Amino acid sequence: MSREINLEIAQSIKKWSLGILQEERRGALKEWTPAFAAEISRMFDSDAGIERILHDEYFLNLKEAKGVEDEKRGNVIYPAHKEDILNLFREMRERPVNLVILIEGIGSGKSTVAAVLTYLQWLKITAMYNPQAYYGMMDNEIIAFISMNRTEAQAKRVTLQKVFPKFQTVFNKEYFPPSKRKGQEIWIPRNNTLVFAGTSSAASALGYNIVGGTIDEANFLEVVEGGKRGQSVTDVYDAAEETHNAMFNRMTSRFINPDTGYLDGMLAMISSSRYPNDFLEKKVKEHIRLGKKSHIFVRRRKLWEAKPPSYFSGVMIPFNKKTNKIDLTEDELDSKKLEAEDVRKERLAKRVVA
Repeated sequence: MSREINLEIAQSIKKWSLGILQEERRGALKEWTPAFAAEISRMFDSDAGIERILHDEYFLNLKEAKGVEDEKRGNVIYPAHKEDILNLFREMRERPVNLVILIEGIGSGKSTVAAVLTYLQWLKITAMYNPQAYYGMMDNEIIAFISMNRTEAQAKRVTLQKVFPKFQTVFNKEYFPPSKRKGQEIWIPRNNTLVFAGTSSAASALGYNIVGGTIDEANFLEVVEGGKRGQSVTDVYDAAEETHNAMFNRMTSRFINPDTGYLDGMLAMISSSRYPNDFLEKKVKEHIRLGKKSHIFVRRRKLWEAKPPSYFSGVMIPFNKKTNKIDLTEDELDSKKLEAEDVRKERLAKRVVA
């Protein structure tokens, strides 16, 4: 056989091999190996590893927002939320956690936390190297994370717009580049994982294997009393409860860890408070009742506890919960207002000088 024919065969084999490699990589730049997957997995075993994922330029590259000027630069996380995430994974090393409840005030950055938690869940599953094989699934089966809000439109417009940028990391570009499809999904073709914006019923209709996700504004989902949905007059339809139950039914049917026997999936329900008997408040009481046996992680923060002190004047006004009134005279309240205005002007002056 001539040298020219040998060269032609070699080039054909090279093209064929590259074709297979590109098909396996699905647009990724680097080969995904068990060794690197194990390295990523070990990051979840320590605070230092979680912090690396949060702050390293190779991963989420989040900056801690300690003031308004920091937040203007974008891609930030409040220190209190970072501590909540670290505490969550600390507890996950001690006990199974399948439900995360974060109750915070309006404007506290809940949607950002939801987006970060979605990415961390995805990365943890991805670090299994081949999660479909681990859970006894077919290679072409999709593993999905649901991203929900009060309505499907809000999930697409608000929740997913927060989540999609998190998948633009250097790590993703090299190993798991996303493909945004139909304006409502983030699809990672290389390992057939997907973040879906919508409802649990929609995900069920599409046959997705849901391993986790986030529900933003969970306390503001639909609540219907007295047979308006074809139930008896004594029944109450609570969309948050129904969604929670549907999600856990799907998760437990597919994602029980074959080594530990525990559920690996995790659902984060995030909202501001609404009523004393909301579904999330019921789950908080359940967590307290179960104690160390609980599989729930709970954090409750007021707006001024979630955001750094520099976002506020620091002027405290006493409020009496029993009377629902401010415990100050008119003159004392006016004095507090003037004090707060002085703080605002002082900070503004410092920004101008800077």
